[in-house]
This record gives sequence, structure tokens and C-alpha cells, in this order.
Amino acid sequence: MALQDSLPKLLVVDDEPGNLDTFRRVFRKDYAMSFASSAARAYELATRQEFDVALVDYAMPEENGVVFLHRVSTLRPDMACLMMTAHGDLDEVKQAFASGLVQGILMKPWDRETVLRWVANALRLSSLRKTVGAMKASVAKT
Repeated sequence: MALQDSLPKLLVVDDEPGNLDTFRRVFRKDYAMSFASSAARAYELATRQEFDVALVDYAMPEENGVVFLHRVSTLRPDMACLMMTAHGDLDEVKQAFASGLVQGILMKPWDRETVLRWVANALRLSSLRKTVGAMKASVAKT
């Protein structure tokens, strides 16, 4: 088994190529990452593979991060989601957090240690969701 196979799987969504490149360089040893520069591409990736955590930029053209997370949450209910934004005071971002759609808001510019801490928390949530889902499926079979 390759080292990448044992790493947590992250979906990183940001329309700024520089942000994706920075994330790739800074966290390449910590996570197995897939990158999307649009919500449409991210949704396409999520239909083909499971991710433990999604880190999604709020401000993107065509579809903002909250709209994307509403769509993908029905497809991947176990995936924990973190919002990256410089607009943490927006009502839509606050509501996404308050409703549980987003488990954390990472303010830009972010720092490595903050991202590692938030992702670690999100990974625990994702793992718990998977365990509960498996338990519900097991009970439903009996």
C-alpha cells in the first residue's frame, strides 16, 4: 500500500490557482488531496470518489462554496466540510456554520497550524459519521 493511500483524503476547492498550489506544497505530506478550481469540477470529483474532508472557498464564480456544499452534502453526507474565506462576517457563511453544513470557518490568510487543527477535528467528525452510518445500516438489515 502506498503512503498516499493511508493519508486522509481531502477535496480542496478554490478558484485561485495560486491558493491551490500553495495548499499542494504546504500539505502534500499530510493529506492525499484532490483539487478543483470550480464547484462544478469539485462536484464531479465527489461523484467519483469519497473524501474525508472538503476545504471549500466561499467566493467562487458561478457557484459559491455554500451552494456547492448544499449540493454535495446529499451526495456525501459523511464528508466533513470546512469553509475558507476572507468574508467570515457574511450572513450566508454564518448560517452555513450555524446549520452544521460547515464544521469550521478558516479565515484567509490561513496558517498551517490552524488548518492542521481544523482538519484534524473534521477528520474525527467524518470518522464518527461513517461509524454511525455503518451502525444504522447494520440495524436496518436486522
